[in-house]
Amino acid sequence: MANNKSRRGRLTSFDMPYFFSEEEKLQLGQDLVGSLENITEKEADYKRVQKEWKDEIDGAKGNALLLRHKVKTGTEMRPVAARMVINMRDEVREYYAVDTDELLGTSPMQFGDEQLTINDMEDFDNA
Repeated sequence: MANNKSRRGRLTSFDMPYFFSEEEKLQLGQDLVGSLENITEKEADYKRVQKEWKDEIDGAKGNALLLRHKVKTGTEMRPVAARMVINMRDEVREYYAVDTDELLGTSPMQFGDEQLTINDMEDFDNA
């Protein structure tokens, strides 16, 4: 029944292999290289932006943790003008408020603290 008469039926399309010419293959190869370079650039941009966002998020988290601590404790550490005196007997550093001479706190002596300065010796002798 293979005759050249028009057949009745619905018009559609049918996929079948198409063989590229050498020129088309060359162009496809160039397009592939360009596409791969584009992917490499996009991946590098993605990593850079991802790191920038991570840094911003980490900064925001750090700030939130600090604020949470302040809210929870109702306090924060602030520097205060103080006079440090070496207490050789108790082997501690003593910190006194400059304006009120109130003892603010102590910390363990550190390496080299036993090397008294002239001012420290005067304070130690007067104690």
